[in-house]
Amino acid sequence: MIIRTEEVLRKRVLEKSYLVLYCMETNIYLESRYTSEERKRLFIFFGCTLEGKKKYVSCILEPEKNKTSCWYDFFQEIKSRGNEKIIFGLLPRLRELREAIKIAYSDIEIFDSCDGMIKKLRKYNSYKTKDEIYREIKKLYLAEDEVEYEINYKDFISKYSKHAFIMDIAGEEVKELRKNYKYPRSVRRIIYAFYYIIEMEKRFDELCNNRMYSSKETFIEDCMTFINRSEAQVHYKRDEWAEVISELYDQKRDMIKPYL
Repeated sequence: MIIRTEEVLRKRVLEKSYLVLYCMETNIYLESRYTSEERKRLFIFFGCTLEGKKKYVSCILEPEKNKTSCWYDFFQEIKSRGNEKIIFGLLPRLRELREAIKIAYSDIEIFDSCDGMIKKLRKYNSYKTKDEIYREIKKLYLAEDEVEYEINYKDFISKYSKHAFIMDIAGEEVKELRKNYKYPRSVRRIIYAFYYIIEMEKRFDELCNNRMYSSKETFIEDCMTFINRSEAQVHYKRDEWAEVISELYDQKRDMIKPYL
């Protein structure tokens, strides 16, 4: 395994195309000259290449003035490092971020990150085991087909309909998942990267609670052990990956073919 530093990752040339750009969130404590500490929201981006490898791309602290232009500058910096195309984006529901990425990559298709749903439901419900909520959400995002999704959706409505506030914050998001069933489960499994994102965010959160940081760069440096390990892993079997690309090829041919 090649061991890279935060500086190397920050400056390296990026892949020209990513099948998926994943955005993960955590909160880090920064040293501040005004207060003893300052909690800041950090967005960390990884890309899944057309060969099925997952690579660290960049990170950004939530802008002081959360404007579309700030996010657009961030995506322009990513493009300046060699990236040309992003086919899917798995992103939080942050309007300015989504507006900016649609300007920078006009033909990107955006999916809602499932970790947002997990955080919402965990906040207002108790679960017997830590895996229960993951199983519940996975049934909605990764059902075999639309028929199975409809069954799981009705179960969700039955369970939460008595809690109007939960339906207000989560019900519409769950309902909108239906449109993503135009893609087979094998493709959605790659886009949502369910357990990969849960595991990475868990590790980020563990580090965030251990100490304060002078900058986002020092935090990423602390994360390098499992970032390097993740980049070295083979996440998918070759024949499985070829099947995923084949299933996408008819719909995304013009976006995929130039980069194969």
